[in-house]
Amino acid sequence: MQQSDKTISKFRKKGCRFYRLAAFLFLLEILSGGLHAAETVWGCLLYASNDGQKTDIPARLAQYGDRLNNAFGYSNLHVLGQGQTLVKTVEQNWLIFGGDIKIQFTSLQKAADGKYLVGLELFQGEKQVIETQARFSRDSPLFIRGPEWREGQIIIVVMMVKS
Repeated sequence: MQQSDKTISKFRKKGCRFYRLAAFLFLLEILSGGLHAAETVWGCLLYASNDGQKTDIPARLAQYGDRLNNAFGYSNLHVLGQGQTLVKTVEQNWLIFGGDIKIQFTSLQKAADGKYLVGLELFQGEKQVIETQARFSRDSPLFIRGPEWREGQIIIVVMMVKS
């Protein structure tokens, strides 16, 4: 009986070590995932119209000007506001433009292929106007057709940038 008690005690010690190691590795995975989960997101609101004024867009979007005009059917683009924020997967983050228009990032996940899946909501004041989820790549902007406004339309631009 003593021999079997010793054997059982050895198995328990090994089992405890295994579970401690597994718990440590699990905790390490969570912590390292949290450190890499934060990303910097830049965004802007554009007003697309046919008002005859000169197009005014940020330098980051200069190469997309003609394609945007063709895709959305407007001849002019104007910046209404821009900004950037650090987005984390565990909390909600805001990208606030001038006035009462803001974007809330509700989630951010990086896929194995290097693309990002982002959840976002557009608010005008306290009213939610758009809720969407989209995939895009770093340094490749995501363009979202927003609500009609005045004689044109709002275009939401979101892009992952290097911190």
